[in-house]
Amino acid sequence: MRLTLALGALLLIVVVEAGVTDKPVTTKPAQASQSVKDAIKAAQQNKKDCQRQCPAIYEPICAHDPADTSFKPRTFGNQCVLETHNCEMGTKLVMKNKGACPGSEGVRVS
Repeated sequence: MRLTLALGALLLIVVVEAGVTDKPVTTKPAQASQSVKDAIKAAQQNKKDCQRQCPAIYEPICAHDPADTSFKPRTFGNQCVLETHNCEMGTKLVMKNKGACPGSEGVRVS
């Protein structure tokens, strides 16, 4: 009981000492650093450089990263889509087998 009263009194003192203000708090919107802005711009340019018109033919392939055994295989709509993905993302995924990957979450088709 005494401990509860002591903690309550301490809390009241802390709140009173901290003071309450009626002034509105103003904050500036967050701004990205120049290095983040440069990285975003480079990624957008890279994606633009990698754009290609892949055929709308669904010939799924299961791709994996042979250098990373923890990488979960992904399904791509066709070989062209995989190559575009590798270009845009800077990855080196390769075809593991034809057809969708078992347990793959979704398919990239363009």
